[in-house]
Amino acid sequence: DEGINSKIQDFVWNNLINESVSYFRNEKYKEGLIFIIREIGKILISEFPPREDDKNELSDDVIVK
Repeated sequence: DEGINSKIQDFVWNNLINESVSYFRNEKYKEGLIFIIREIGKILISEFPPREDDKNELSDDVIVK
């Protein structure tokens, strides 16, 4: 996403990767994914804080095929 890439530099993503590698090396896949999702959430909220007039443009439905 160009909007995200314009605000968040590569070193931020690289740091996140480096911090999460140990989870996967130790076969703690679930914990690693939870860590990554939480950290990405923090990064995105800091750069794109929610606004009162925000509209959810994408469905929250889970689709399993």
